[in-house]
Amino acid sequence: MAQTFVPRSDLTVDEIDLSDPLFWALPEEEREGAFATLRAEAPISFHEERDYVVFPQGPGYYALTRHRDVLDASRQPELFCSGKGSNIGDMPEPFLDFFGSMINMDDPRHARMRQIVSRAFTPKALAAVNADVEVTAQGVIDEVAERGSCDLVTDIAALLPLRVMSSSCASPDLTTTARPSSRGLFSAGCAVSSSANEVRAGTLITGADTGDSAAVSCAGRLGCSLP
Repeated sequence: MAQTFVPRSDLTVDEIDLSDPLFWALPEEEREGAFATLRAEAPISFHEERDYVVFPQGPGYYALTRHRDVLDASRQPELFCSGKGSNIGDMPEPFLDFFGSMINMDDPRHARMRQIVSRAFTPKALAAVNADVEVTAQGVIDEVAERGSCDLVTDIAALLPLRVMSSSCASPDLTTTARPSSRGLFSAGCAVSSSANEVRAGTLITGADTGDSAAVSCAGRLGCSLP
């Protein structure tokens, strides 16, 4: 019989630090318990940013933990923006497009990009790649089936889109050298440690290497050159 997931709240509001990489290394039930505490006692909470070696320390941020507040903010682009970064830890603006792409854009630029990208996701366009996606999905499932067990996020949910993107760009399988982790760190040999700088620097280096490979392959496939 499957075990029921039960969030466990071991931290007080004052002890919850969303900027601390060690918070994200806690067991899932403890992290979910912490967010339950925030929703109940401090649904809008302020957090200081860490002083990372690779980035200057930012001014801090407010965390919205209730759905209705997040929804309300998403509908007010004149007050809440993504164009200055959407990560914990402010990146210099030249980094934002590279690591965040459309995630770090606001209208009207975001709308223009969505219009361009949406052309690749019409029913006709998707039908043309559907067979390849099904083959890729079957391969991911076959790998899991051979092992007999898996981490659903790491081995299926995160792996499948990376494989599909690699195939679409005719690039090498990026997941053989940079495998996504269940905690959201896209890394190869970059474990969560007591050093926030090690985590951030390792993630950046791996992301940059992987991004370069994908960009070069996609440019070649499209018949264009990179600056």
